[in-house]
Amino acid sequence: MKKNFILVVNVFFKIFKINVFSAKNKKHPNSSFRKVYTNSLLKSFAFFLIFTTTQCNKPYFWENNNEPNQKASKTDESQISKEKYLFITKSIGESKVKHNDKTEEKGSAGIFLYEGDKITTEKNSFLDLQFSDESMLRIYPDSSVSLDTIQTQGKSKKVSLSLSNGMIYSKAFSSFETNKLSIHTPILTTVSSGAEWIISFIGNQSLARVKFGKVIVYPRAQSLEDKDPMDIKTESNVGKIAVAVSEKMLLLEAMQEFFLPYYPNFLLEASKIESIPNYTKWISDLNVQSKPTKFSNTEIGIFNSIALLDKKLIGELYTINQELQSQIKDPKKMEDLEAKRSLLENQLLKSATPDETNKISLLSISKKPKYAISRSISRRLSYYKRKGLYRRQSHKELKSESEIYDYYDRLEKLLLTNDRIEIGTIISQDSSLIILHTEDGIKRIPAEEVLEVTYDYYKPRP
Repeated sequence: MKKNFILVVNVFFKIFKINVFSAKNKKHPNSSFRKVYTNSLLKSFAFFLIFTTTQCNKPYFWENNNEPNQKASKTDESQISKEKYLFITKSIGESKVKHNDKTEEKGSAGIFLYEGDKITTEKNSFLDLQFSDESMLRIYPDSSVSLDTIQTQGKSKKVSLSLSNGMIYSKAFSSFETNKLSIHTPILTTVSSGAEWIISFIGNQSLARVKFGKVIVYPRAQSLEDKDPMDIKTESNVGKIAVAVSEKMLLLEAMQEFFLPYYPNFLLEASKIESIPNYTKWISDLNVQSKPTKFSNTEIGIFNSIALLDKKLIGELYTINQELQSQIKDPKKMEDLEAKRSLLENQLLKSATPDETNKISLLSISKKPKYAISRSISRRLSYYKRKGLYRRQSHKELKSESEIYDYYDRLEKLLLTNDRIEIGTIISQDSSLIILHTEDGIKRIPAEEVLEVTYDYYKPRP
């Protein structure tokens, strides 16, 4: 195709040259050069069009610049289909993650969240979450959130969360209308594919405020089981409720808000509604109106501090986590993977520097190494519990490292300050202490003294 294009260009200029410097033009030197030039250009361009439309399917420059890359599209689609998780990109203060498998760990940067996981933030703490490269959330202090559903099908993605108490700052940006971020409080639902908004449920009342973009809001009826009211068939009793709810849908635009007080009727299941007509009438009588709103400099600063993390970095961490959970028996490979993960987590810590505009009591950045160690231990203990490899502290005396290894089936090596080394099995930890079972008994080691932990440390038995 490229050769044909070059050939056409060469012929174009030859025809132009012949027409301009033809014998006919030389016989009439007084004729207008502009007229000769124009006629020659038109003849040459006419040839160019005839040739390209008859001999070439598409010009070379169309083929290379305007056609979508089919191979790249397939690669992106397969990558998207794997994203069935949310990722914690930033963690400040004390928070807790309760996984669907009943295990718990401290909420910290680098943790992956799946359907059914629940998040709790304490006072003076928050978490930043990211899904794919288009949805970011900040779980505000004193909040409780559960991850309900993550649906990915081709390029269509839907994420749904429930906020039982507290506040969420939301940022969703997608080029596809089918991609939606839904956040539910006990009485209100907000949905958007492109907006910045705040949703809260505090003191039995919900408030949704939109800073940018458009957000759909409507009352959340428990009887609909969080299905889209527009997708429910109208013939059934639940369908009649869905129609009443859909009629109360409100489109909030930039700098608008919607307030909804709590009513017990919101929480009624379909089987417990005595009269469907009375219930739908009650929904119809709800006052649904938007009002103008303003955002403070602090709120704008919080939105600006919710940064999008490199999707490639998240993918690399996810791959390493999957390998570490695949029961690798080679200690060297396990050590290499841990080293890679630590390197990536250090990049996370650099990108998670607290923003002073948050005006929240944040922790000192100098404490990051301590929290990195605590996070690593917490994650490893959670892994042992999920795999059934965790054993409670032995009440009998274990007099050697061999006995400790035989009982727990694992050993850890801790490098402490002043080049001290402790070998044993980590039993548990809290925010300030690590409990280690050694041949000298149970030791309580301050977390700030631990510089490095070698997991699955193996020492040949005598």
